[in-house]
Amino acid sequence: TREWTLLLCLAALLYYRNALSAFTVAGAVACTLTAKLLKLLLRHERPAHCPNRLSFGMPSTHSASIVYFATIMSYIAADMLPARRAIPAAAGLCLLGAAAALSRTLNGHHTLLQVAAGCGLGVSFASVWWHHRDLFLPSISYILTRCGL
Repeated sequence: TREWTLLLCLAALLYYRNALSAFTVAGAVACTLTAKLLKLLLRHERPAHCPNRLSFGMPSTHSASIVYFATIMSYIAADMLPARRAIPAAAGLCLLGAAAALSRTLNGHHTLLQVAAGCGLGVSFASVWWHHRDLFLPSISYILTRCGL
């Protein structure tokens, strides 16, 4: 999953080459690192029947990043599309994010509490990240311009 996510993010950055894409991917990286840090601080074990117990489970990093993307893409849709198209797009993204997050529990990788915590982190992080975009987008645009992108 991690490799596919990285590949898709890189493809989006190379294809669009704009500040909003870089901003979105930077937020995903920051959200994922926040989830990893929280795992180390909370040290909450994964379920006993989990096939991969090499790391702690709280919060679910996959759930946090999936729901981050669903939430931030919903904000982008609401900002760029007419309401008649943005609302169904956002609803679909949220359903897809919730289903993907829930699969972490159904596959035995996390408890429902760990997935819920990851989802909460993803929604919260995306909301704060989006509402502070005016702080970051000018700097990201400047960096991309200086790099010739």
